[in-house]
Amino acid sequence: MDIHDRVRAAVRPERVVEIARALCSLPSPLGEEGAVGALVARLLHQPGIEVQHEDVVAGRPNVIATVRGAGERPPLVLNGHLDATVHLDGWSHDPFDPWVADGCLYGGGITDMKGAVAAMIAATEAAAALGGLPGDLILQAVMHHDGTGLGTKYALASDGPEAGFAICGEPSELAIHTSNGGAVKFEIELHGRSAHICRAEEGIDTLPAALAVYAALGRHAFSCEPHPRLPDLPRMLIGQLVAGSSPAHVPARAVLRGDVRTVPGLGRDAVRRQLAALVDDASMRVPGHAGAFETAVVRALRPDLIQTAVVPRRAGSAGQAPDARIRIERPGALRALDGYTDDPASGLTVDATAHLDAAVAALAAALIAFATT
Repeated sequence: MDIHDRVRAAVRPERVVEIARALCSLPSPLGEEGAVGALVARLLHQPGIEVQHEDVVAGRPNVIATVRGAGERPPLVLNGHLDATVHLDGWSHDPFDPWVADGCLYGGGITDMKGAVAAMIAATEAAAALGGLPGDLILQAVMHHDGTGLGTKYALASDGPEAGFAICGEPSELAIHTSNGGAVKFEIELHGRSAHICRAEEGIDTLPAALAVYAALGRHAFSCEPHPRLPDLPRMLIGQLVAGSSPAHVPARAVLRGDVRTVPGLGRDAVRRQLAALVDDASMRVPGHAGAFETAVVRALRPDLIQTAVVPRRAGSAGQAPDARIRIERPGALRALDGYTDDPASGLTVDATAHLDAAVAALAAALIAFATT
């Protein structure tokens, strides 16, 4: 039996279904990856597989599994995240009680990305059973992928590898993506002064400046070189605008939070500089809101080790004004959309399925390529 037949025989569709059911039955929203991480570690404790189950922060583990090869080729990494956002509205069944219908497995978080993690676990089991790999096969099942890609960064910084091949299981409709955008999350704070409605003229209202900044952000086109493989990037979205504390008071603070998806060459510092200039210009155009600005950059290698550097931008001009602060997180991988259900009437993307035959075929192709090229 040649390597192609051996691989196809080693990866069983029913095993992928079994693992995916188990993973999807455990809720694992961002920050609560502990239970599903423990399950992954238990599943991988098998002969021929070295398992490392380590908390990155308390209760939030990475699980790294390695099948040792002969050292003749660089390692192959299979990377997937354990955290999964599941919106509970719009399901016809309990999303945490997975079910099979019409050749597809449905369950909460299966597309992004417990189906892929299940397939990778099955591939790791198959690799251990096959033996004789030319290089190491490494499964990285990581915590906290959202925005900063913290789990993967921690795994690579701690254990590597520094070179080799990698497959990330983010949903792609089984298309091969060879380039990826970055992500920069940011927060803009505008500070003024509160006053009761009876003395509103004594307050400094942050809403006019916030609306001016919001409008300017919507018009902004980032200055960067386009990338031929990422024609839809860069792009920006403002997902939150929060202001004020009560209906009867001038809002002393307004916060805008957004997300920029970037191309190579448009790093976090370039995003910060462009946003800072935009905020400065937009708020200066609002009468009575010209003032001092500060820029703060959050460097998040680990969530319990956050350092903030505050850099004054310029002194205020005459007149009272809110000050502005921009907080930007370190960029991570471009992530897939969440909010999937199985109900077309919900208005959300109907994409909560894992096509079993295609998943097995993709795994077999990856292992065959690794073993024979």
